[in-house]
This record gives sequence, structure tokens and C-alpha cells, in this order.
Amino acid sequence: MKDIKDIIKEIKLTRKDANINYEDVPYAARGAYGIKIREAQDKLPGLYAELKSAVIPSKLTALYATGSKKIITEVCDFISENGGLAIDSNGLYEAITDVVENTYSKNRTFGVPQFVAMMEELKATAHLLGCEVFQPDFKASMEVVCKDRQATLQHLRGIIKEFISDELNRKFISKAILDAVLSGQVDAKQIAVVVTGAVSLEDKAALAALFASTVDYTFTPNFVVSKPNIAKIFKSPSKGNDAVNVDE
Repeated sequence: MKDIKDIIKEIKLTRKDANINYEDVPYAARGAYGIKIREAQDKLPGLYAELKSAVIPSKLTALYATGSKKIITEVCDFISENGGLAIDSNGLYEAITDVVENTYSKNRTFGVPQFVAMMEELKATAHLLGCEVFQPDFKASMEVVCKDRQATLQHLRGIIKEFISDELNRKFISKAILDAVLSGQVDAKQIAVVVTGAVSLEDKAALAALFASTVDYTFTPNFVVSKPNIAKIFKSPSKGNDAVNVDE
């Protein structure tokens, strides 16, 4: 298997060729450039698949973070600044919620208009990810009052999980990881990924295929975010306790 750096380099070179503006090419050279552009466009999907195979799951270690929101935010910032990634497991649902929230009337009833808006956004995202989603019929049980944004997110997330599939969310997260790797944000033999929003065993099981190994940790408000403390969490098989919380 190629080195990840070599794959990234090849993707960037190929993408440059694939994005050549045909109209800017001198007329006499368009034949050759047309072939070059098409070959690059045809080659890219295979290179992206090669990068995915090299990174997911073998290079990824997930930290499922729960507990103090303030500390988790600090941990996410620390990991991101030190060659790792921070991923919201509800990223797809958050994006769809933003759209649905703009469709409510004053009573905030999730009904047919909200369902249609949800499905349109879901289909648009699926298209960008190169897949399709099945659209179920709207059911009376889907009509509920969502008192706030969080209620909307939980409701539409439940609909998608029950009547459609959570596979699109995995693809969404997978793309976010690969985009970060491709941008040069991360470069390590083993990439630490802080995952937020995955609370239940079901949530974690849905994402299991993305990671080679995982660790759970519940952060208390007195946790000190430092390199030694974070390193101990990833090395420790224990779950969520302050035994690894020591001063630098």
C-alpha cells in the first residue's frame, strides 16, 4: 500500500488537472487537454478510495467524550491543535436541523413541510456523498411539537434512524475525516479523534467501523487539559474517571 503522503500528493496533482478550465486552454491544445482533464476526473474516485482505505479504520483511535461541555471544548481544541481531529457525531443532523428550524410556524409543529425540508437536505447531502436515500411516506407519528432546536435535532435524528438509515451519517463523518487528512490538518501514524455527541452504545456501534480502537472518557469540570493527561486517556483501558487526572 502507498504511503498516505504519496496518496495525498497524487490526489492534489490529479485534482489540479481535473479542475483545469477547458475554456482557458488555447484552441490548438484543447484536444490533448480534454483527454488530460477526463483522465484526471476518472482517476480521482479511485485515489479517494485508496486514501480512505489507508486511513479508515486503521489509523484512527476514537475518544468518545462525555461530561463537562467546557472541558470537552478545551479537549477538542487541544487535539485539533496537536495533529488530531474533533468530530461531532451529530454533524449531519445539525446541518439538517439548521434547515428545518427555518420552516416552522409559531407553534413549532414538525409536520409535512418540515419532513419535506428534511428529506430535501438529506437527498442533497447524499448526492454530494455519491449515494442515494430512500424516502419513506410521512406518518402521523412523525408529527410532534418540537419546543426548541435540540428537540428538532433529536426528532429528525430518530426519524432518519428508524425509517431511513444511519449509513449516510457514517459517510458524512468519514468524509469530514478524509477532508481533514487531505488538507494536511493531520499527519500521524495513529490519528486521535475526539468524538462528541455519541452517548449511547447504539451511537457508538453505528460508528464502530470507522475506528481501529476506541476509549470512553467522562470529563469532570476539574480535569486539567494537558499533553500528559490526554496521552494517559488514550493509553488507559479504564473508562471515565479522574485517576488519570494529574498535574503536569
